Amino acid sequence: MNFNLLRELSEAFGPSGCEDEIREILKREVSKFTDEVIVDSLGNIIAHIPGKGPKVLVDAHMDEVGFIVRRIDENGFVYFLPVGDTMAEIVYGQRVVAKGKNKKLVGIVGSLPPHLFRDTETGGKKVMSIENFFVDFGISRKELEQEIEPGTFLVFDTPFREMGNSIMGKAFDDRVGCFVMIEALRKAKKIGCDLYLVGSVQEEEGLKGIGPAAFRINPDFGIVLEGTIANDIPWVPEHEKLASLDCGPTLRLSDRRILTDREVVNFIRAVGDKRKIKYQVTVKRAGSTDATVLQLSRCGVRVAIISTPVRYIHTATALARKKDIEYAVNLLAGVLEEAGELAKIHHKTCD
Repeated sequence: MNFNLLRELSEAFGPSGCEDEIREILKREVSKFTDEVIVDSLGNIIAHIPGKGPKVLVDAHMDEVGFIVRRIDENGFVYFLPVGDTMAEIVYGQRVVAKGKNKKLVGIVGSLPPHLFRDTETGGKKVMSIENFFVDFGISRKELEQEIEPGTFLVFDTPFREMGNSIMGKAFDDRVGCFVMIEALRKAKKIGCDLYLVGSVQEEEGLKGIGPAAFRINPDFGIVLEGTIANDIPWVPEHEKLASLDCGPTLRLSDRRILTDREVVNFIRAVGDKRKIKYQVTVKRAGSTDATVLQLSRCGVRVAIISTPVRYIHTATALARKKDIEYAVNLLAGVLEEAGELAKIHHKTCD
């Protein structure tokens, strides 16, 4: 499998509220399969591939965690707030890129060095927070203000790398899902349903994009594609592991905000079993996805979640296995080919 498209998606700039570059990539790719492509008022991209059978929505969110400028001080240091959820401890010392008015600028996240970051009363280390950080672009305030102002977005500046069967890069949550959606479409020999593809916005800021898209489409079934937490790492007991690399995509039965549709999940499992595709089943009370909002659209949507396991999501650099991504592509392609079978469990009663 060629991972150049994933490289392009990973390296593109796209925090919540600024998904333009990702949207253009997806528009270019889905337009190879259909002329019915629109961008709604919130910024979601929606592609329709007409077909017979149940109406199926496949969703992958375009946005990534990032930051937003709140002020520039007199010395040219730029203070910021998080966009989405990331840990302060992993931000210090990272290289970030800002999307300026005319060009992108690269800077370094700075703070007091660890030697000086101590509580004056106890002598112990203080707890780091985003409010303690700034970005040093190495240029004057006058130069900065030609490009940057309060509200300018920033993301981690991380190159995509292939290391044998592993890949490393930023924004695998959820550029991996975007990649799986396009590659499965490319791989599927037929589409057994009336298919809608959604690249949604602002998932990392409250699952905002998918609601309006789902309301417009009014699907019978929804499949959400994600890059999910793989915590098969040292110091995590076996019984606390949520997902592991090298075991295929996860089929989620529950998380903090959802119980997925068991019949739809079982249908996907049957497709995987028949085609000898690796997958793992996850039951957890952590995290949430667009499926939470999609499930409650209009009269309700029967949903499932296919997630590729990724280590170190919401950091500057994540790690995933090529083989797990290939399994996810093959599984979704099989689901699309056999989606007509979903009509057997369809019982939606409102339009």
